[in-house]
Amino acid sequence: MHVRKWCLPLAALLLVSACGGGGGGGEEEAVSTTTTTESTATTEAETTTTTEEEVDPFTVPDDPADITEAYVEAVANELYAILGQATVAQRDGAPVAEMLDAVNAIYDSSTADRVLNQEFEYADQGFPGLLADAAGATFEVVNVRIADPDACLVADALQDVSQVVEDPPPPNEGVLVLRLKNPESDPRGLNPTDWALVTFATPSTYQGVLTCDEL
Repeated sequence: MHVRKWCLPLAALLLVSACGGGGGGGEEEAVSTTTTTESTATTEAETTTTTEEEVDPFTVPDDPADITEAYVEAVANELYAILGQATVAQRDGAPVAEMLDAVNAIYDSSTADRVLNQEFEYADQGFPGLLADAAGATFEVVNVRIADPDACLVADALQDVSQVVEDPPPPNEGVLVLRLKNPESDPRGLNPTDWALVTFATPSTYQGVLTCDEL
């Protein structure tokens, strides 16, 4: 299925005491033990919560159940950070080849040429609105539609470009689509993840899509 970029040109690319006691020691010790136990339980609960939120975007989980909203979000943010760095480097006079390598590294072959054209058009316009210290667009993933560790990821997300352009629009709602990357497209190893971006498109574009083969 052919998909069409819909965000703003750059936004589409770039666009987380125990109490000591004297007299009456027996009663005080009981209170102290309870307090310590509750504190330990709280600490353990906080540790568990932190562990659950930590994800590794640089490996592909074997179990689709481990491809969570947090995982897809972390992968997307890594990829868009690379694009953000490449865009800033291009603005600052880096060779065109650097942008070419970055886009090929992080985008699927079905999308890379279109993204490059958009990037070069943005450069020809003088990078209007690009922040001096621009970073990449960031994502909040709210639902994973397809989690196939052998093929693709599809997720509903909000895209935030407030770290990219001046006077940014509100976060955009859309669908993130990623495929397993082709290592041959990234000979310099610029993309540390195993995924490549296909698109961030309007939600209606992927209505009824249930498998990677239907994309």
